[in-house]
Amino acid sequence: MPFKPGQSGNPNGRPKGSGDKRLHIKKLLEDNLESVFMSVIAQALEGDMTAAKIVLDKGYPNPRSYSENLNIDITKIASSADLEKIIEEVMLKSLRGDLPDDQGKTIASLTKTMSELHKLGELDERIKILEGNK
Repeated sequence: MPFKPGQSGNPNGRPKGSGDKRLHIKKLLEDNLESVFMSVIAQALEGDMTAAKIVLDKGYPNPRSYSENLNIDITKIASSADLEKIIEEVMLKSLRGDLPDDQGKTIASLTKTMSELHKLGELDERIKILEGNK
């Protein structure tokens, strides 16, 4: 049954103009942010581990992974030997700590996929030669 124009589907619902409670709480927090944070710091200093975690997470967040430019031109990769050189460079940079682990894993995975594609291309060429289609 459709609603009639100008008539609420829930007449006992939230009254007009009552506003969003979340916005009210956010405003209160913004107005008192410094005192709230100082209270949390005081609790952390008293040994409250939850408060300590909050303070440390906000003051010293986990470092984000950074991006290392390897300057790899994939258009110049012509053989498996070229891919081996890239993998070796990635491994050395990862082992020295010059490249984040997650980035090293991603590059190694992409290089492996590219290597498999090159091998399939080489096999296709060999089959064409053997069948006399080239």
